[in-house]
Amino acid sequence: MRKNKGVIRDALLREEALKKIEGFVSNKIPEARFIGRMESPIKGGDGNVEYLIGYRKG
Repeated sequence: MRKNKGVIRDALLREEALKKIEGFVSNKIPEARFIGRMESPIKGGDGNVEYLIGYRKG
């Protein structure tokens, strides 16, 4: 995965990274149920975008 100072600018690579994180959580915490994800409404000064990923236990 190519990164530019921690910011992934390519949309396909960003989606791949998010899917890997979601898969990691599902494997490590099987009882966690994915609720959803969204871009954070707070943007970084350098264009960095954070994501919020929600899970529910059980």
